[in-house]
Amino acid sequence: MSHYYRSIFLIRIIQLEVKELVPMAPEAFKAEIKRRGWEPELLAIRWAMSKRRVHQIIADGDRPRYYDDAVVALPAILK
Repeated sequence: MSHYYRSIFLIRIIQLEVKELVPMAPEAFKAEIKRRGWEPELLAIRWAMSKRRVHQIIADGDRPRYYDDAVVALPAILK
């Protein structure tokens, strides 16, 4: 098998393994924030944005996926 065809074969395999990113539902997003001990007001301070913007992000089921990643990576607040 030539290098060219082997490369195409490998690319095809890789494409089949790529999974679609499923966005976190607004309820799940909010629950993850709460589970880690955060409140939207504290998150607004940490992310340097208004409380209103944080609430918009939470409610948006079509938010950019990097917000989902950011919430999952939040440090837990111990009370």
